[in-house]
Amino acid sequence: MIKIANAAPSPSPLHNEVMVTLFGQPCLLAGPLDKDVLKAIHTISPEQTFIDPSTPSADSIHKVIEKIRNTKNTPSWLENYRVRRLKRLEALFAFTNGLSSAKAAKKSEPLLNAVKPLLSERLFKKFLALASEVGTKKSDPNFEIKLMDSFSEMIEPDPEEDFHRSIRRMNVRYSCEFADEGDSHDESSDEPGAP
Repeated sequence: MIKIANAAPSPSPLHNEVMVTLFGQPCLLAGPLDKDVLKAIHTISPEQTFIDPSTPSADSIHKVIEKIRNTKNTPSWLENYRVRRLKRLEALFAFTNGLSSAKAAKKSEPLLNAVKPLLSERLFKKFLALASEVGTKKSDPNFEIKLMDSFSEMIEPDPEEDFHRSIRRMNVRYSCEFADEGDSHDESSDEPGAP
């Protein structure tokens, strides 16, 4: 069982900061929480748990799943995000393993068997029509990327906004100064994609 810290915003003047790296740049993550909790928040953030959809591997997805599962001191306000992030990553892991097996077997059944429990009957029928070329000689290199994109739209949506909403409620903010922009700005604003 993962230990979840009780991390509701503190009415006390406690204010901690930790140095983190966000998109390759040094940033401060600050808020009215213990430093270990701030580090846990960053560890499970969308930026730290990102999987490149154009080059996913079962191994890279598995590492991110384990990273999220093993992170201690996760604030209870991030539990919904954490659960939804894991559900999405586990579906992508099943897809990636199924696709590898389908390619090795030169037929689509291993992929279909891997994703069937993850999709509603309607979505599975739609996916079945898309996946018929898996493992055949005629499938083009972009086919797998298109298939992954389609599958990604059928599963649990990316819960990135849950993360941003939750850290705002906890009064936690990223402050970054990106070298190419030259000025400091608050990365936890309402801008999409900013953890």
